[in-house]
Amino acid sequence: MIHWRSFRSLSIRHKLLALGLLPLLLALPLLAVILMVWGDSALDALLITKIRSDLGVANGYFDRVQAEVGASTLAVAQSHALVDAVQRDDRSAVARLLVLAREQHALEFLDLLPPNASAINAAEHAGGEGLARVLLLEGAQFERFAPDLAARVPVKLVPTRNAAPSERTDEDRAMVMLALAPVRGLDGRPLGLLRGGVLLNRNLAFIDHINEIVYPAGSLPFGSQGTATLFLDDVRISTNVRLFGGDGARAIGTRVSQAVRDAVLGRGDTWLGRAFVVNDWYVSAYQPLTNPAGRRIGMLYVGFLDSPFQQVKISLLVGMGAVMLLLMALAMMLALAWTRRIFVPIERMTDTMQAVVGRFGVAFVSVVVTVSTFGTLIGIMLTAPRVFFAMAEEGLFFKAMARVHPTYRTPYVAISLAALLGIAFVLTRTFEQLSDTFVLSIWPFYGLAVAGLYRLRRRPDLPRPYKVPGYPVLPAVFIAGVAYLVGNALITDPLWTSVTFAIVLAGIPVYYVFFGPRT
Repeated sequence: MIHWRSFRSLSIRHKLLALGLLPLLLALPLLAVILMVWGDSALDALLITKIRSDLGVANGYFDRVQAEVGASTLAVAQSHALVDAVQRDDRSAVARLLVLAREQHALEFLDLLPPNASAINAAEHAGGEGLARVLLLEGAQFERFAPDLAARVPVKLVPTRNAAPSERTDEDRAMVMLALAPVRGLDGRPLGLLRGGVLLNRNLAFIDHINEIVYPAGSLPFGSQGTATLFLDDVRISTNVRLFGGDGARAIGTRVSQAVRDAVLGRGDTWLGRAFVVNDWYVSAYQPLTNPAGRRIGMLYVGFLDSPFQQVKISLLVGMGAVMLLLMALAMMLALAWTRRIFVPIERMTDTMQAVVGRFGVAFVSVVVTVSTFGTLIGIMLTAPRVFFAMAEEGLFFKAMARVHPTYRTPYVAISLAALLGIAFVLTRTFEQLSDTFVLSIWPFYGLAVAGLYRLRRRPDLPRPYKVPGYPVLPAVFIAGVAYLVGNALITDPLWTSVTFAIVLAGIPVYYVFFGPRT
């Protein structure tokens, strides 16, 4: 109630200013907030779409390497040279062939098991012939058949921010891509079981190649950096993420954040979003890795540094905010200018009336003027659009103006045109200019209508239900008055008077171009 009384006590000038600026002060900040929220969510959606695509590329390469390990192991097991060497029990030849095949097929280990181990290993690994699977092996078990790779297996855990609490200090298991393929004689008799694969622990060449495929040079804008990682459980065993920025050591032994661990290893979800990686935030994608039994044993990760995109996002949002503030300032300046055009003549009229009839008289006249204004406005809105409507029905105006609303049965197109023209005039002209424009545009036609009396008087055959008093002097005086108004306007304000007449006279070419008779 206090605020309403304060508003009522304001001057007309301040009331008009408040009414003019209130929509700007509410609408533009709300629009700015909407644009900022939408822009933030839209950029996040684009980043999630990109990281989903990146994970698809990395997973595709991982599957291809896995297939190549299986195909290579099967090809070696089926080679005639190996089968012949095994049948001849030539162990030196078998060793030479396995070394050559391991180098040729880029396998890190390749050994031949005795035939009585075939069923046991096939049942244990459930891999199938020539199909590679991702497995976890105890360090001692792996060392027995690949002693030269055993040094890469142990990983010392590094305390990591946001990781799940754990008392472990070391990870001594080996994650391998392992394929089993039987070696059979010509008669189909099993001669042995070939075991081949690669060790994923500290396999830097493998993880760097994934990173190069997913994030080639120049693929990330704004200085962001791409990363890739293989996890054994929640421990990084192969990664190009750095501990202390770009020049630090690789973050092998660090652990994934607890939120990601719970989602990916705990629930089997694919993580797509921002995640804390070692010491910074990344737009990240994590996918669980499973063994043949379906147990989740690790994760494949790709991601890129989030801070450059956040800086760009902040810059864009700040820029949008600055533009909105600038637009708001310009809109307020225009609103002040337009409002001033309205309240200056109103204040003059108010001051004049107050000096003549006092405060009570001002209030009385204000009520009368308000009622008269709204009554005139209602009358004009009811009649003026229907002039457009009638002209359109007679083919003298655009056909769209003759459309009638199916429910309310009103000429809604003509009403809309009249409203738009009114708004345009109010926003571009002052009160005096609007009144002058009205007089100059309508009174010449009043003069023409009166001048028509002289022509009609020459028609004795026409009925005369009403005779003009003072004819022919009184019509001549009226016509002279109209001529004086028009001539005075041309002298005192030639520019706007010419514009007004140009608008009126523009109806002549418009009529002949669009609605005149066709020959």
